[in-house]
Amino acid sequence: MDNTNPRKPVYGEENLKGPFAVTTFNPSCATCRFSIVNDMHMDTQLFSKLICDADTSALDFIFLNGDLISAGHHPLDTLVKYEIGPLGSLCASIPVAFARGNHEGRGDGVRNVAAVFPKESPFPFTYIFREGPAAFLVLDAGETHTRNSRVFCGKDVYEDYINSQLDWAEKAVRCSEWRTAKVKIVLSHVTMHDFNQSDVYSAVEWLAYNALPRLNRLGVDLMINADMHEYFYFPENTAGNAFPIIVNDNKSRVDVSIDGRKVKVEIRDANGASRSQQSFPD
Repeated sequence: MDNTNPRKPVYGEENLKGPFAVTTFNPSCATCRFSIVNDMHMDTQLFSKLICDADTSALDFIFLNGDLISAGHHPLDTLVKYEIGPLGSLCASIPVAFARGNHEGRGDGVRNVAAVFPKESPFPFTYIFREGPAAFLVLDAGETHTRNSRVFCGKDVYEDYINSQLDWAEKAVRCSEWRTAKVKIVLSHVTMHDFNQSDVYSAVEWLAYNALPRLNRLGVDLMINADMHEYFYFPENTAGNAFPIIVNDNKSRVDVSIDGRKVKVEIRDANGASRSQQSFPD
């Protein structure tokens, strides 16, 4: 703003194109379509390509499933550049939701991450939202390294934190948004099953034995994870899970469409090729 002339202040360039059209979450719509990207680790070119290749005109929202950066020590403007900058004008027109990845939990600027995606919740990265027939529970599964790793101050801190989130979630799912949903989906960056690599993936093993049994009691229909930089699919009751688990890799986009109780999931790479398709119920 230029107010050097008090009789004629200038507020900036005139907008001759009219206002942007903005949509918000709509619990009453009949269908739900969204796309997920994760583990971009500051690769803004890949991030942009994956999103631009999606049919964004038909999306209800975009979900960012963590590790869009490689450490959380950046100032706020740098975080915005890597976390939502590649979305371009999309982040001004459709909702964008976020789950914190383990890399966003590292460094002395991790509190800035919450400022990019503010939430009214006891936990900044744990919340429930609703779009059409589907309700979503977002969890922050914390760090993935062993208890004595120097990248964080003791994994027991995260164990207490995750248990507190689950205590909150067990009460929060009593809300009508969750209870009346035809489809219930958990979104978390870190997956929850035993890879038999406890030295590297100690959190995954801990989550499999401590968090997954509690989620099994919440009526979940599907969980979508990231972190592993590989694609995995675990049908229900194959890894201690009462619901299917999909783990996306770090080079693909997850496209999800929900109509009533029918869920279709397709994994597409950066060239638009379909790598995997799943439907639930089968």
